[in-house]
Amino acid sequence: MDKAGDEYQRFLSQSPAFLDARDKLAIIYLNEGKFNQAIEQYRIALQYDPAWARGYNNLAVVYSKDGNKDEAIRNIEKAVSLRPGSAEFHYNLGIFMLEKGLKERAVREFEIATRLDPGKLLYAIKFIEISEKVKEKVRGKGN
Repeated sequence: MDKAGDEYQRFLSQSPAFLDARDKLAIIYLNEGKFNQAIEQYRIALQYDPAWARGYNNLAVVYSKDGNKDEAIRNIEKAVSLRPGSAEFHYNLGIFMLEKGLKERAVREFEIATRLDPGKLLYAIKFIEISEKVKEKVRGKGN
């Protein structure tokens, strides 16, 4: 771990409920491929603030990178339930659904994300790209 990680750990030993420091430390762990340590930091943070939607989103990202798609979806759904107006969270849920092969659900999430933040070209592109694939799949079943 780098010097910044050591500083965050020292700080958290004095102020364990400081979410921003836990988030930064978890990101350091994630970047080092230490998924279990990153997960642990988010779990601790969410014990202090169970309504921290960003924490659930970030925890979902860690689970996804660690290959645990079910936990990623469970946590991103919690983030969406806490902040349904977050285009980013809907987009991430769409990505995780897509990774699970649930294209129609992914399309719905990308559509919501695009509606919530029409200025984000990435959301719109992903929505169009996936919805076209779903339409092709449906057309193929009809023939």
